[in-house]
Amino acid sequence: MRTNYKKLYSKMFKEYVFALSPAGGNHNYISLVLLGKIKRSILIYHEDGAYSSNNPGIKHGHFWNDSYQKIIDNPSTFAYHNVINEKFYFVIINWWEKFCYNAPDDYHRNFYKEWYDQQIFLWKNFDHPIVRANLNWFYGYKNKDRPELKDCPHITNKFNFDCLYTNYESARDQFLKFGIEYTESQYNDWKNSQKCVFDSFQEIQNKPINQLTKDYQKAIAIGLLGIENNLSEEECWQKYKSELN
Repeated sequence: MRTNYKKLYSKMFKEYVFALSPAGGNHNYISLVLLGKIKRSILIYHEDGAYSSNNPGIKHGHFWNDSYQKIIDNPSTFAYHNVINEKFYFVIINWWEKFCYNAPDDYHRNFYKEWYDQQIFLWKNFDHPIVRANLNWFYGYKNKDRPELKDCPHITNKFNFDCLYTNYESARDQFLKFGIEYTESQYNDWKNSQKCVFDSFQEIQNKPINQLTKDYQKAIAIGLLGIENNLSEEECWQKYKSELN
């Protein structure tokens, strides 16, 4: 018997969606799909989602704060936790491409500038401070040491971020958990809109480290080698920093 998705949809998603998700986690896109309010295929869905002047009903937090309890207790709100697992490095790629290299405006670009200035100061004693900063970010996410990746027992609905970077079937199954029939056409439209993100990962996989043009790419490349060889963050840096030159 075919599931009545329209009935499920109208029952679950009345007005609002609350997403607990790190920046770079595609939570605006995921939330717009849940609300049935995707208008167009674009790289950065912020301006159609939580950051738009005409917010369609999306709220989000990067890590749990007790003040969010009142939001998720609202019967008109569907809350989900965007869980980051093995493909955590796509969060870093997203963040850089969407806040730095392809930022649509100064509002988005200022997030990058603030982070960049802080990290230059923190890692100033290193020859490649931004690579080193990104490697710290990489290992922080790998080990789930950062607060935005901690498990959140307050929100029972979990969306697996990895599915979007696996295949259509995996993404379809995640949305289906929430009663949403997600089509292959929708997935392909999203994937095409994220071309620079997928292209960047291809470069990370296929180019020598010293031929990569972006510092975050170099950090992910050596980080992946560190994982492959079961190295700690510091061991990884010491072993592969010579590859940067």
